[in-house]
Amino acid sequence: TYLLATVNDYTDVRQFAMHRIEEARLSDTPWHDAGNFDLDNYIAGGAFGYLQGKSPVTLVANVAPQVAWLLSETPLSEEQQLTPLPDNDWQRLEAEVPDDQQTLWWLMGMGANVEVIEPEAWRSEIYASAKVIMERVITTQA
Repeated sequence: TYLLATVNDYTDVRQFAMHRIEEARLSDTPWHDAGNFDLDNYIAGGAFGYLQGKSPVTLVANVAPQVAWLLSETPLSEEQQLTPLPDNDWQRLEAEVPDDQQTLWWLMGMGANVEVIEPEAWRSEIYASAKVIMERVITTQA
């Protein structure tokens, strides 16, 4: 969770991680209205997501039941579909998502519970990361 604010006489919006704030005090300094600040535009501009491209991408992935449940409770986007796959309890996820590092990192964190099919660049990056991890495991076991 983040607090968005301006600091001192600066007009640019800064992000402050709430878990890092140890104390808050009432200030006598007058606050400054952010004017035409729009939170949705701020987020869409990549403020939190480390955008890799300006256009959204279509994420296609097969997801384990627990991930499908999570995504049914907390969708990745308004344009998300979950479709049961034949002969197992996994589901096909299709969603329009930002082309950003946050989404890719989230997918990597799902590990074996997600099989990314598209975009191909994300699939390749996840494969390369898994390969490095496996090489480290093999090296440390030798």
